[in-house]
Amino acid sequence: MEASMNDRALTILLGIMVVLSVTTAGLAGASESVEAAECTAVTHSDFLSNEDAIKAAQTDSGGTSVEQNTEVTVSQNSAFVRVGAENPNGYCVELTVEISNEVVAPSDIGSVTASGDSQTEAEWEAIHDYDSGSTHTRVTMRLGAGEDAIIAPSKTRVIALDWTGLTSEATSGDASWIGGLFSPETELEQNEYVITPPENGDVVTVDLTAEDGTEVQDWRASYGDSPVEQDVEDPVYYTRDTAADQLTFHFNKNRNVDFVANPSTAQKLQTDIDSYFNGFDSLFNWGAS
Repeated sequence: MEASMNDRALTILLGIMVVLSVTTAGLAGASESVEAAECTAVTHSDFLSNEDAIKAAQTDSGGTSVEQNTEVTVSQNSAFVRVGAENPNGYCVELTVEISNEVVAPSDIGSVTASGDSQTEAEWEAIHDYDSGSTHTRVTMRLGAGEDAIIAPSKTRVIALDWTGLTSEATSGDASWIGGLFSPETELEQNEYVITPPENGDVVTVDLTAEDGTEVQDWRASYGDSPVEQDVEDPVYYTRDTAADQLTFHFNKNRNVDFVANPSTAQKLQTDIDSYFNGFDSLFNWGAS
């Protein structure tokens, strides 16, 4: 009899625990849903569509956009671009700031922590508009009631290639094919660049399409005699964003990258030779870093 009562008590206790567990989980889920629901979406597009705001954003004093009582200021100097946001409202807002490529060259930086004491995390990304064929920057962040934040990423730099004019003159005579073989097959003013690791980070992004539509259709990149590949364990490796038409070089070690845009046949040949001899040398230098 006593055992039976103990069994019933245990059953009731387990039932209570299950009910409490389900109720707690339900309340937690409801709390999360409420928190998400209370965050009002606000988009600032002036820095993408308003010429006055775009011009102002290219100055040190900056330009300002006001939407639904939130304020965003975009400014820049020779070192970086600053995005400041204020939310004086009594509720949370999910801010989206669209910024023209006239203000800052688009690049995927990822998560950026606000400067100062703010714990705000922002996402900084390059957005490609397939309708217009253009790419711009999008910054998103969540600000609580009465919060403000300044986003000023410095861990990445965007290399702007010189998209100007034709570099080679037409050759004449029977030997014209020689000029085509040893001159850059490109419409770039310059097609050889040295990309160095940024001072405050380990990522450099390279645009492969200019605003006028000129493209880098082929490229070569190397550090020393080693080609830059996609092995994340290498001293330098690259990733490719086909939507934004960008290359991102990731620096695990302090190495300079020799970048050739639209290489000539001779430049391709030289790269292949360097790569071949580097592979040959590695047979006798196992473990070298």
